[in-house]
Amino acid sequence: KLTNDTDQAVWSEADLEQCSSWPTLPDSILGMENIPVTTENAEEIARHMLILTNQALSLSPRDLEVVVTKMSAIVEMATIYLPLAKDVVGIINNILNQTDDLTGFSVRILQIMETMGNNLEFMGTEVNITTDTVSMAVVNIDFIHFWGIAFGVLSYIDGFIQQVMGDGDGQRVGGAGGWSSSGCEVVISNSEYTTCYCNHLTHFGILLNISRKLIDPVHLWILTIISYIGCGISSLFLGVILLTYLAFE
Repeated sequence: KLTNDTDQAVWSEADLEQCSSWPTLPDSILGMENIPVTTENAEEIARHMLILTNQALSLSPRDLEVVVTKMSAIVEMATIYLPLAKDVVGIINNILNQTDDLTGFSVRILQIMETMGNNLEFMGTEVNITTDTVSMAVVNIDFIHFWGIAFGVLSYIDGFIQQVMGDGDGQRVGGAGGWSSSGCEVVISNSEYTTCYCNHLTHFGILLNISRKLIDPVHLWILTIISYIGCGISSLFLGVILLTYLAFE
């Protein structure tokens, strides 16, 4: 409105009589089951789910079903900007930290990441979202000059050894999901760092020694000696079998 004294435009007091306030969201994951996801509340639900999964000590299969279903609806319905993407990746990080068994959910989680990456709106040539269990990198690729992509994992914890790398394949193990090393190779790997190169784009993973249990030098030496003795005995009897076969042939 215009002020009488200066004829300048100023904001008048808001009239909230015609406004309907959004109901308070439930304070439990299961309570969110019947809350519909819309384009208007997608960001609010994602932020609330991030808080709930962060506070949860563990997630039951039913909790996981609610969380994954809501995240799937959010990435399919909403325009994905960086703040919303960070919340969704944070929720997935909480799931991975608080759940040991993801049977039936791993493929759906990978699909959420893929859909979000395809729909993410961002400025520049690339964007990275990193947590302690999962990272998402979205790059504007020049497909004419694309030859491959390299990525690495660095561990600051001694003994947190990178073991296997590959890309997520939802069609493996009867549709339950798995890992395939096709089109990928390990460039360098040691107890602290692993670098991989792949000639295609998809979900990539480097499987880690999450037990973080180191073998002390004495036990490592004993296990090495046992391995050598076992291999020697096996080779000896293999030779005996071969000579016996040749003798009676």
